Amino acid sequence: MIARIVVPLCLMLCGTAQADDLVTVNAEFELAVPSVPSAADQVRNHVVRAGGYVVEEEFTGWEGDLGNGFIVVRVPLDQVDPLVETLEAAGHIEHRSVSSPRVEDVVVDREIAQENLEITRTRLQGLLQTEGITLEEILEIERELERIREEADQLVADQRDLSDRAEMASFRVDLRRHDEATLAPHAKFHPGPRFTVLATMDGSSLDRTYVGGGLTMLFHRAFTVDLDLYPGTEASGPGVSATLGTAVYSDFLGRGRRKFLNPYLGVRAGWAYLEPSHSFIVGPDVGLEIFKSEEVMIEADLRVYALFGEEPVRLAGQGTVSVVLPF
Repeated sequence: MIARIVVPLCLMLCGTAQADDLVTVNAEFELAVPSVPSAADQVRNHVVRAGGYVVEEEFTGWEGDLGNGFIVVRVPLDQVDPLVETLEAAGHIEHRSVSSPRVEDVVVDREIAQENLEITRTRLQGLLQTEGITLEEILEIERELERIREEADQLVADQRDLSDRAEMASFRVDLRRHDEATLAPHAKFHPGPRFTVLATMDGSSLDRTYVGGGLTMLFHRAFTVDLDLYPGTEASGPGVSATLGTAVYSDFLGRGRRKFLNPYLGVRAGWAYLEPSHSFIVGPDVGLEIFKSEEVMIEADLRVYALFGEEPVRLAGQGTVSVVLPF
């Protein structure tokens, strides 16, 4: 892991952070997280406990419902590794970069600039003591001295900031909400039990009703296999059906990426034995993924079949509820 390499490197290079051997430690991370407010709180709390502080943060949205954004923090060098572990636990790290550039040249340049400003200040103050100097010249020198004071103050502040950065690691953490629900990414397919009710029609009236259960196997929304068994009752004999199906999500209704209520539309075809006849069945399928996560999915659907067999073509309606698990 990159943190395991960076921490000892930073400690070795920075050492006591002397002026002639300084390095800064800069890290940038991009995280996809389920909840931006929760992840931001995790980062803030860890930084405070580690003896660091928040430099800057900016997020879109309202408090409690933050959207994308970033937070910039600084932590002691020996806290780089624990902070990276906190980031890994908060979400999926999509990008990371860590650098430890030396800044000796910057330090030397600023020291030279400070010396030059001091020399110029001394010369200008000497000019103020010149005999015969006009009021206009005095005002011009005063303006120049004010400019030099501002530059000198800025150099001191920059030098202080550089020393601080040499003693502490600077992290910029970009957070974006990732609320697309998907099934387990490495599952080969997703089997699960199902409850089903099938009703056949005789002309315009209800003929028989079959209640049973079965097994569904979801390889992809575009390809599913269902096997249903119906035990016999006094009103209807036993039955069995096996179908293959394909379906698609709507681009206008979430594209199947929501955690709740993903509709889909498809078609199914297969074979059924409904005592006493065998039939080829085909028809549309309208379904709804009620809940979906990496561990489980619950869905329900309604189907209308045309039954082609020895008897005249009949219609049948089927309702199902399935619980799908990754395998």
